[in-house]
Amino acid sequence: MKKTAQPEYRFAYALMFINCFWMVLASNLFAQMPTINALFPAGGQVGATVDVSIQGANLDEAHTLIIEGEPGITGELFAAGGEIDTTHKELFEQTCTQCHELRSPSNRSMTPAQWEATVDRMINEKNAPISPEDRDKIVSYLKGAARASGGLIARLTIAPEAVIGSREIRVVGKHGASTAWPFEVGGQKEGIDTEPNNTMKEATAVELPLVINGLIGSGGDEDYFKFNAKVEHSRDGAGERYVFNIKAYRLNSASQQFFNPSMALFDAQGKELARSNGFYSLDALIDYT
Repeated sequence: MKKTAQPEYRFAYALMFINCFWMVLASNLFAQMPTINALFPAGGQVGATVDVSIQGANLDEAHTLIIEGEPGITGELFAAGGEIDTTHKELFEQTCTQCHELRSPSNRSMTPAQWEATVDRMINEKNAPISPEDRDKIVSYLKGAARASGGLIARLTIAPEAVIGSREIRVVGKHGASTAWPFEVGGQKEGIDTEPNNTMKEATAVELPLVINGLIGSGGDEDYFKFNAKVEHSRDGAGERYVFNIKAYRLNSASQQFFNPSMALFDAQGKELARSNGFYSLDALIDYT
C-alpha cells in the first residue's frame, strides 16, 4: 500500500507545482499585457481628421494602429519624443504669454486638439489680436510640441462617407496587440472642452447641436457652457426641445468606480431648470423643452 501511494503523492505535488508555475506565468503575462486606459477625444465627425491622444500601459515601441469595425477610417501612429519644430516658438511666446498664464506644452498636459481649441477660444471669446496666419503658425507649434511630449498620438482620417457608429482602436507594440477602446464616429460638429470654464461667468459659448469632448480633472471638475435657446411660440405655447446627453460610463464601464456625472441646466439668471445625476451606472441625461 505504501509503495502504490508514494507515486500518487508525488504526482499530487507535481500538479501543485505545475499549477503554481502557471499561476506565476499568467501573473507575469497579465502584468505585461498592453492596455489602453484612455483615448481623447473619444470621437470625431465624418469628413474630419482628428489627432487622438492614447494613454495606457505596456505600449512600448508601438508601431501599428488597428481600427476594427465599419470601413471609412484610416490612421497613423506617432510615438512621443523626437525634435520639436521651434520655427514659430518665438511667435507663440511674444503673442500668447504676455496677456495670460498660458504655459507651453513642456509643462502643461494638454492634447494637440486641446491646444488648438484653446487658441481659438482666446481669439473668438477673448478677442486676442492674432491674425489667421499667425493663428495657424502658433497652433502648428503647439500641436507639434504636444505630440513630442504627450505620449502616443494617433491621427485618424474619417471619410465623409464613413458609417456613423462605434469603432474599436488597438495599438500593436513590443508586447503585442493592446486591449480595445471605443472611438465614435458621428454626424454632428465636434468641439473640445477648454479651460477655464469652472464657473458660470467663465462658461464657454457654444452653438448647438454640438458634441463636446472633455476630461475631468483630478479631484473633480465643473465645466460650464452657454448657448442661445430658441423659444418657438405656438398656440399651445410649446418651446423648442433640447436633449443633453453625457456619454462616459458607456465608453468606459470602469469609470463608475471614480466618476459619477451630474448635469444641470440653468436659465440666463442662474435659476436651475433641470438636473440629472448619474448614480454610478447611468450617464446623465436632460430632456427639456
